[in-house]
Amino acid sequence: MKVIILLMIIIGCSSLKTSSTDKKNVVNRLMVNFKAGKESFELKNYKEGKIQFDSCLNHYNELSEPTNSEYITVGDCLKKLGWYWRKQKAHDRAHAFHIKRLNLMQKHGTPVEVHDSFLSLDIDAYYLKDLKLSQSYLEQSIEVAKSIKDNTIRSRSLAMSENNLAGTLSDLKDFPNAVGASHEALDHWLEYEEVSSNLKEHRVVWAFYNLGNIYEKWANSLRREKKQFMPEKNQALRFYQLSLERGREHELLLDDLDKIELAISRVGGL
Repeated sequence: MKVIILLMIIIGCSSLKTSSTDKKNVVNRLMVNFKAGKESFELKNYKEGKIQFDSCLNHYNELSEPTNSEYITVGDCLKKLGWYWRKQKAHDRAHAFHIKRLNLMQKHGTPVEVHDSFLSLDIDAYYLKDLKLSQSYLEQSIEVAKSIKDNTIRSRSLAMSENNLAGTLSDLKDFPNAVGASHEALDHWLEYEEVSSNLKEHRVVWAFYNLGNIYEKWANSLRREKKQFMPEKNQALRFYQLSLERGREHELLLDDLDKIELAISRVGGL
């Protein structure tokens, strides 16, 4: 009887060791495929990259208990595949992959990954021409971004979401709320540049420009309806001018400065 029990223990330990070894091999193959997929995408060999990312997902499905790190990698893989299908203009398929990533990140990711998942879905909704869905994704992304602990990442994430929301609301002709979201984006970009000391992206310059652009669209909409539009026109000019002044102060590229000056000229002609 003792011999039988001893044999059972030995067999059990051997089985656990084999299982552990098998998992390590699967994870290694998963990571090899993921890295190969990224390298292929960087070389613009997208079909090969897709094959590698598909293999990455197949290996993930072999794992019974993935770690958080492995979940994050698979989430990145789903994001890459969503991007691939978006590039192929298969927007429903892109959306489906990004939904899978969101579901996975909501269970196993951080607020940063969840927020990024919502931004991917917002782009899908835009291409699917579903502005209300875009609005919903962005509003959810803002709530998630508020829980990000790192000040730099939080301010940048909130700014990106508010900026995109402003664009969506503007397309929906909801100009008052679009202006509100754009002001929120400006505030967050100001905070981001302050805490990060990153002025090279000229985020505040373009936040002023975006506010001017929304007011310009609002003025044009009122003008077409034969309504008073001068207040909105003046606001457009004001924010375009602020964009130009900050751009000059922080050495914005000449082509970009020309773009802002063109906008000022355009609005002046309304």
